[in-house]
Amino acid sequence: MGEGLWRATVVVLLGFASLIVLARSERPQGWNRLTEAIQTADGQSILNVASEIGQTGANDANSRMAVATVLLAYGRADLAVTYLDNEAETIRFKNQEEEGVYWRFVGDAALTDSGLTMSALAAYERALQAMPNDHLVLNNYGYILADTDGDAELAFQLTNKACELRPGLATYLDSRGWALYKLGLYDRAIEDLQAAVHGDPTSWEIRYHLAAAYSKIQYKTEARIELEKAMRLAPRSVDSKDLMREIDVRR
Repeated sequence: MGEGLWRATVVVLLGFASLIVLARSERPQGWNRLTEAIQTADGQSILNVASEIGQTGANDANSRMAVATVLLAYGRADLAVTYLDNEAETIRFKNQEEEGVYWRFVGDAALTDSGLTMSALAAYERALQAMPNDHLVLNNYGYILADTDGDAELAFQLTNKACELRPGLATYLDSRGWALYKLGLYDRAIEDLQAAVHGDPTSWEIRYHLAAAYSKIQYKTEARIELEKAMRLAPRSVDSKDLMREIDVRR
């Protein structure tokens, strides 16, 4: 999974932790049975147990998310997302906000597995329909669209709105800058990405994005400096070969 998708879920992972506490405090019927199934049973059997437990909770949507959090804690994001998708049809959401939070959670869960990117996009789209001004959804949805070469114009619109709602956040500036990069608007991208680096100088990914943008306008020295900084910050994460080759070609 790319660092970009991990970065977008930092706040969300804290939410997972709070849901684990919720799940433990409520002690849904069959908790031990679920953990045993996760460790010993096949995927469908795990989903069956999860469905039974989720429907016994006091709060419809929260019970489902608490059960999904257990699956996530055991590294089964695939089952968590499938479970949440299946259960959505049976939930009586109290209001649009609760429905939006639910689908945002599904999207965030999907982001923990690089193979579930399309599921994340679908979930965020539903979350956005319910909560059109949720800055987390706007940023995450827009960033993934940009990072996966999706609709770059939509990615910009989403990330721009996130920046308007929460101005000055390095993560959001990076997302908008990356969308601008995908649109080929490199000067504007650099402006956002420079501000993002200033706000979060320890993010290798922001520096990588800035290096890529510099390379496009033939700022070779600046591109190489930022790429080298990114590599020092996360030597095992940065896939520098393609960008380094592009920088070298532009000499």
